[in-house]
Amino acid sequence: MNSMHQFEKSKRLLIMKGGGIKGIAYVGALEVLEEYYDFYWFAGTSAGAISAVLLGSGLSVDELKSILMNKNFNEFKDAQFFRKLYNLATKKGLYEANTFTKWLEKELSKKLETSNQVTLDMLQNRVSVYASTRGKEALIFDSKDARTKDTPAAHAVRCSMSIPLIFTPQYKDGLMVFDGGAQNNYPVEILIKNNPNSNFIGLYLGPEHFEGYKKKSILGELLSIWTESIDFVALRKYENNTVIIDTRPISTLKFKLTDIEKEFLLEAGRLASLKFLIKKGKINKNDQRLKDFENRKINLEQTRQKLNNKVSKKKNQIKTFFWASIILSTIGILFWSLMLGNSKKESEDGSFSITVFVHGKDGKDDLILKNEGSVVLDFGNTRESERVNGEGESTFKEIPIKYLGHKAHLFIEHPQPYVSANPDSSYILVKNKPLYLEVFLRGINKISGRVWDFKTENVIDSVRVSVQNVATYTDEFGWFDLEIPPGKQSKFLKVNFFKEGFIMEDIDSIAPHTGQPIEISLKRSR
Repeated sequence: MNSMHQFEKSKRLLIMKGGGIKGIAYVGALEVLEEYYDFYWFAGTSAGAISAVLLGSGLSVDELKSILMNKNFNEFKDAQFFRKLYNLATKKGLYEANTFTKWLEKELSKKLETSNQVTLDMLQNRVSVYASTRGKEALIFDSKDARTKDTPAAHAVRCSMSIPLIFTPQYKDGLMVFDGGAQNNYPVEILIKNNPNSNFIGLYLGPEHFEGYKKKSILGELLSIWTESIDFVALRKYENNTVIIDTRPISTLKFKLTDIEKEFLLEAGRLASLKFLIKKGKINKNDQRLKDFENRKINLEQTRQKLNNKVSKKKNQIKTFFWASIILSTIGILFWSLMLGNSKKESEDGSFSITVFVHGKDGKDDLILKNEGSVVLDFGNTRESERVNGEGESTFKEIPIKYLGHKAHLFIEHPQPYVSANPDSSYILVKNKPLYLEVFLRGINKISGRVWDFKTENVIDSVRVSVQNVATYTDEFGWFDLEIPPGKQSKFLKVNFFKEGFIMEDIDSIAPHTGQPIEISLKRSR
């Protein structure tokens, strides 16, 4: 008989630390631990919160493994370059992670076989999710707490994984909510304080042994104080209850993992749990896993070294690219200094003018802005702005002659989100030579939103959403995303909503560039 069957399973609370993408290691750890323990309560922060809610829904470890191993986590980074800049400036984070929320809602509703949005109190096991907000030791979403049990489970997890500046913060009672790791990355201390005498096992992502304090920048030191100080206290206090999983060199934000990296994380979790069980005396000396442990540990460290080499190589490539850019830029500056040396020796008296033509993507004659907005000209330490006239041009007069031949940058200012098509381009100021600035209206290639039943206030699936015969359908949660092809893009759109049994709706003047989701309720036709 296998040695694992000589022990009766003990009931335990499972606490999981945050750690971003490295949370896959928890699956490997649970593959081993579930043979000895029966977990009835799942608690976690960030990545730990994701696993906690999925396990709390009743998913088996094998089911959780299948979901995570087949998921492309890079999809959660749901914004391109310009959208990221816009999100950071207006929403305080690069990514809104709506794709994450939809994915988690779908997995939970599929497991619980419901067409409704899954709230915490619908989960089969108790779940506690930790986030951070101002004025509180922690923001806790608990499926047994009357104050939070009706919170949508996916929203609670989204709050817990709101890594500052990476994912946009969520809101609770008017205050911004951030990643739980800011206050309770390994939430064992606060959980045990609120629930004394709870028997638990903790899963912690970090080095197995103290390796000294590495030299960091001031920002790095502040971040360590902010996110790790409580961790060290908890580890010292609860070391005998904690499975420490060393996932280095996988980084928290490495969302695009190879199969080798995923298997490395799983094996790191398995071996960490085996080591924990060996220390607990739960695996006897005849167990084959004990005999294989050292060989597996050696193989894991060999894989770790290969991954370390890969990371070091990439860092060296980045350093090489950085210094090459510096050197080439310096050579370029010296070259232009030599080329323009004669002109700089000329008299700095007098001035010249520059005309800038503002046009669209169809060429220099596509004057999409007439009597709208202003062109900003940056040269030297000077910034000037001129209105776009009825001919689609801006004229800058009396530019000092000393800037002749200098580089300049052009930008567009407009109440609507018009931006330069080539924001990093520079222009040389030359007498009697006009400049051409191509602009476009950002964010008009997509609309999204949700459709509700006016009477029941439930979401409606399979609603046809169309713009000029370009159509899509709402999913089972009522959400839709409609890509608008270039030939049909406009500052304002007319959107049609249709489903059999409901009154068809047409909404005029939808402005896709605002990025705001469309919320619409359809009335039944009978």
